[in-house]
Amino acid sequence: MWKMDERETGLIVTAGLLGLAVGDAIGVPVEFLDMKTVQNLHVTDYITDPVRIGRSYPAGSWSDDTAMTVAAMDAVVKDRGKINYSHIMQNFLTWWSGRDMEIEDGQVFAKYSSREFPFGLGCICGEAMDRFAEGIPATECGPTGFMANGNGSLMRIFPFSMYCIVHGLDADRTAELIGKASAISHGHDISRMGCMIYTELLRGIVEGKTIKEAFRIAAAIDYSRWYGPEALEAYKRLTDPSGGFEDVSADAIKGSGYVRDSLEAAVYSLLHTDSYRDAILTAVNFGYDTDTNACIAGAPAAVFYGAETIPESWMRGLRRRGYLENLAGEFAEAIFERGE
Repeated sequence: MWKMDERETGLIVTAGLLGLAVGDAIGVPVEFLDMKTVQNLHVTDYITDPVRIGRSYPAGSWSDDTAMTVAAMDAVVKDRGKINYSHIMQNFLTWWSGRDMEIEDGQVFAKYSSREFPFGLGCICGEAMDRFAEGIPATECGPTGFMANGNGSLMRIFPFSMYCIVHGLDADRTAELIGKASAISHGHDISRMGCMIYTELLRGIVEGKTIKEAFRIAAAIDYSRWYGPEALEAYKRLTDPSGGFEDVSADAIKGSGYVRDSLEAAVYSLLHTDSYRDAILTAVNFGYDTDTNACIAGAPAAVFYGAETIPESWMRGLRRRGYLENLAGEFAEAIFERGE
C-alpha cells in the first residue's frame, strides 16, 4: 500500500492549507460580482479597493471557507488525530460567535478568523449549526433537501480528505468518512458525492499523478456504489467515461455557489492551466462565488505545484500566514501519529 512519511505529510498539508487560504483571499474582494465585472477588473493580486458587494476587507483576508477548515483541523489536533464531529461543530459555533479573541503581532483576531470578527457564513452551514445547538447529533445536522446543495462542505473538506489519504483508507471507508464530514453541514447525496470526487482527485495528486491523470482516475470510479441517481446525474459531465469534461469550453462553466458548479469550476481551472497562479485566477474569473471556487482549486493546485510556487506577493500579503503554517504542521503530526 502506498504510504507517506511524516515529513512529506507535513509539506503536503501545509501546501494545501496555504493554497486554499490564498485562493480564498484572492477571491474575497470580488465575491458576488458577475463574470464580466470580475474579468474587467483584471485581478492579478489582492484587491484593496472596495469593489466587493457589502463591505471592503484588508488585503489577504480569508473568509468562512478557510475559517471552517482551520476550525475542523484544530479540533482534530486537540483530539490527537481523532475526528470528533461534535467537537468540530462546536468549533464552528465558537468561530461564528466571534467571542473568543486572539492576539498576534499586536493585532486582534476572532478565533479561526482573518479579521477581528467572523464573516462569510452561508445560510446552509448556519442552519446546520443551529440544529447542532438545538441538540441534533452532528452528523445529522446538514439539511438533505436538493436546494441545500451549496458548496459549504466541499470548501472545507480538505483536512478530511487528507485524513483518508494519509491513512490509506479504501474507497468504501473513504466514502463513509467523507459522507459524514459533509453531512455535518450538507447531507444531500450531491454534496457528499462532490466531496468524494474532490478527495479522489486530491489522492491521485498526492500519490504523484499529474492533474490530468488524477482527474481521469477519479472520474472513472463507480460512484453508484455509494450515491443515488440524482447525484450521479448531477456529476455525469465530470464523470463522463469518455473524458469529455476535459474538452468543455469555459463558457460552459458556471461560477455559482451550487456544489456541482463549484467543483466543475475548480477542476476546469486545474485542467486548463499549468501553474498555481493561473489556476487560482481562472477560478476567480468565473465570477460570483469567487472565493470558494478559488479555495477549492487552491489546495490541489498547491499540492501539485508546491507551496513555493504560490506568488510571493500573495504569500506575503496573506493574513495570519504563520498561524496557518503552524496549524498545518500540528494537524499533519496529529493524523500521522494516530495511525489507523
